[in-house]
Amino acid sequence: MEYFFIVSAWLLLVIGFLGALLPLIPGPPLSFLALVLLYFTERYDLSESTLWIMGIIMLLLTILDYTLPIQISRKMNGSRWGTYGCALGLLVGLFFGPIGFIFGPVIGALIGELMSGKNLEQAWPSALGAFLGFLTGTMLKLGYALAAITLAILAIW
Repeated sequence: MEYFFIVSAWLLLVIGFLGALLPLIPGPPLSFLALVLLYFTERYDLSESTLWIMGIIMLLLTILDYTLPIQISRKMNGSRWGTYGCALGLLVGLFFGPIGFIFGPVIGALIGELMSGKNLEQAWPSALGAFLGFLTGTMLKLGYALAAITLAILAIW
C-alpha cells in the first residue's frame, strides 16, 4: 500500500505542476494531496505542521487564483468578459506552442473586453490587467508546485 501512496503522490505532484500552468487542472490542491499521501508513508518524513502550512497556503492560492485576474483587471477598468477571454485564450493558445501560451491570454482578454462593448482604446488596458492577474496567479501556483516537489524530495532524506 505504501508504494501505491508514493507512486500516486509523485503522479499528483507532476499533475499539480502542470496544473500550475493550465487553468483547468487544480494544481495546488493536487500538489497538497500528494503531500498528504506522502505523510502517511514511512519512507517520507513530513511533519504535521508542514501539512497545515501548505494546506493554508493552498487555500489562499486557490482563492487568489480566481480573484486576482478580476481584481487587477478591474483596477485597470476591466470586466469579467476580459478575465474569461484571458482563460479561454490560454486554452486556445496551448495549441500554438510557447508563442500561443504567451499571447493567447492577451488576445483572449482583448476579445473579451471588445465583446463586452468596449472600444479598442478602453479594452487594451483592461485586457493587459486580466493578463497580469493571470500571470501573477500562474507564478504563485508554480511556486507552490515547486515548493511541494522540493518538500517531497527533502522528506526522503
